[in-house]
Amino acid sequence: MAVTAPASAPSRAAVVSIHRRSASREDEGGSDVDAWHRLAEIKVPVTVACGGFDVPFIVSRGRELAGLLPGGRYRELPGRAHQPYLEDPGQVADLLLDALAAT
Repeated sequence: MAVTAPASAPSRAAVVSIHRRSASREDEGGSDVDAWHRLAEIKVPVTVACGGFDVPFIVSRGRELAGLLPGGRYRELPGRAHQPYLEDPGQVADLLLDALAAT
């Protein structure tokens, strides 16, 4: 059974609100983990993927992360939200196979 992103605007607004509240600490550096300065040390290709329906904060951080990784690339999974591996395992499997084939 595939799970899709909330179709109605009020449902999507509720999900975004929940994610904003939980992400605000990380956005402020509240996660107590700061490894951004060490990203250049990663010497293997990295694919960063986000669902197209995920909250904007997560998507922008994913793009930023991929841009800072020496071998980073960003992939957006259209029609998916925060847990694409549950929403569409086949799409995620294809993404993984593509990433492995690119190495």
